[in-house]
Amino acid sequence: MKNKQVRIRPLFYMATVSVILLSVSSITSDYKVSAKTITLSQLRNQNNLASQLILNGSSSVNDKLITLTSDNSEQSGTAYIKTPINFSNDVSLDLSVNIGNKSQQHDGGDGMAVSFVPADQIKKVNQKNGGSLGLGGLSNIFGFKIDTYFNRFPEEGSFEADPVQFGHRQGDGQSFGAFFDSQNEGVIHTITDEAQPIDEKFNNQFKSLIVSYNSQSSAFTVTYNNQVWHYKSMQKFQGPMYLVFSAATGINHNVQQIMIDDTNYKPFTSSVTVNYFDNRKNMILPSTKFTGNIGETYKINEEKIPGYVLSNTSQNSSGVFNETDSEINFYYQPIRHHVIVNFRYNNSILRKEVFSGDTGETINYAMMPVLEVLKKYQVTRNEWSGAFTIPRTDQQNFYFNIELSQKSEPLDINKTPNKAPNKAPNKAPNKTPNKTVDQHNENQEPQDQTVVLPEQGNIIPEMAEVRDDQSDSPRKQQLTFYKFELNSPASIISHPKKDRATYMTTLEQGTVIEKKLSRQTQPSPFNYKISSFTKVLAVLATTTTFSDR
Repeated sequence: MKNKQVRIRPLFYMATVSVILLSVSSITSDYKVSAKTITLSQLRNQNNLASQLILNGSSSVNDKLITLTSDNSEQSGTAYIKTPINFSNDVSLDLSVNIGNKSQQHDGGDGMAVSFVPADQIKKVNQKNGGSLGLGGLSNIFGFKIDTYFNRFPEEGSFEADPVQFGHRQGDGQSFGAFFDSQNEGVIHTITDEAQPIDEKFNNQFKSLIVSYNSQSSAFTVTYNNQVWHYKSMQKFQGPMYLVFSAATGINHNVQQIMIDDTNYKPFTSSVTVNYFDNRKNMILPSTKFTGNIGETYKINEEKIPGYVLSNTSQNSSGVFNETDSEINFYYQPIRHHVIVNFRYNNSILRKEVFSGDTGETINYAMMPVLEVLKKYQVTRNEWSGAFTIPRTDQQNFYFNIELSQKSEPLDINKTPNKAPNKAPNKAPNKTPNKTVDQHNENQEPQDQTVVLPEQGNIIPEMAEVRDDQSDSPRKQQLTFYKFELNSPASIISHPKKDRATYMTTLEQGTVIEKKLSRQTQPSPFNYKISSFTKVLAVLATTTTFSDR
């Protein structure tokens, strides 16, 4: 408004100055990476301050000097940097400010503010004029102001009137310093506690302004031109808060500038948590956390996981760190594996068992049913333990060999070996049982023949009964005959006949008779079958003389 007596103070715009203290941090599995503190003066010395600032309105930067308004009417300017403050740590700002050379009674105004604005409200800054200091309508803010123009009247929905102890007429009051805040409705409220008048001899001089915050006590302390203000905030700054500097002029005007001498605070960082799931949303790798400053960009690449292939990626795998933590989910499909169990004999596969399963699945298989089918074979080497859990690997096939050898089958002497075709049968030995009897001479000592057997295999006993007719009452003799599996041909040795009373008392003697009969009746002495009647005749022929028979 043009009339100084009724004018509502123009917008007291803000400028935000903060520091990007941390680039995208290293990967961490379970916590946020703490940001290193870097002073704004360091950024300034690196000629980096202008590139970090976001400027609005009439504000400009020249080396280390930020000019918010020139000494002209109807101006407003703000400046802030991209990274908000983390109020879980202490905050310290060492500034120098120039609020011009005129008081409000000499057409000077309007003032400057240092404020902390929530991240979700920062884009509304510089949208309202008047005594709200450019913050009207913003919820849950807090700050300190150097007010050089007294507002006698409030503005609905924007700000309350200034405290009456500093004036009674619009634009004709006392310059003062005070804390201010806003509630959910966004109306700026001047906190009268600790509000103090300030010296109005500005003289275009830079004066020290120090703002500090103790995170343990939630207490603010402000020192301006050797005056001190204290305030213990009941508000807990849980989220990111932007440090905002602002200034404005109306019909009354002053040049308003700020220099950042030093800062000491940590930026608020947010994180992106990366999860790795299979298709059943089971976690297959520990989550990984990326941490970065608000506004910084990120790009997350998928992990190559042995035993799995990527099946789906979150759309936010690349983006910008914002004020809230977020998650990225990668989904993987397990590789299909095959477990092959080979039953091998002489480098040939007699049987193959194939099983399929996913990574982490256990294959159970008992091989005994197969060995019962392959009963002619026995296991000589076994790589299969009975169960196998498929490991996390890109290998698709797993082989297990069971080496077999053929069992040694016993020869059955009751079976006649197959004769080769087109071969004439071997001639019977020259001596037959009948010829032996015919050539027997009682006056000549008879010769017996003993079969000397090689290493014996299975022995199968058979029982036979003979009747001794030399006695009136029948007397039975029980003879045991044996079947042998022989590993080499037998040899026959002739020797004088022994006493028949003790002849058939040992296994070796039974063997003699069996082999003698086989030699006389079969071409081969190793596989034959003799009836019990024949065996009786053989006993009589061996144990009696011709005259006895």
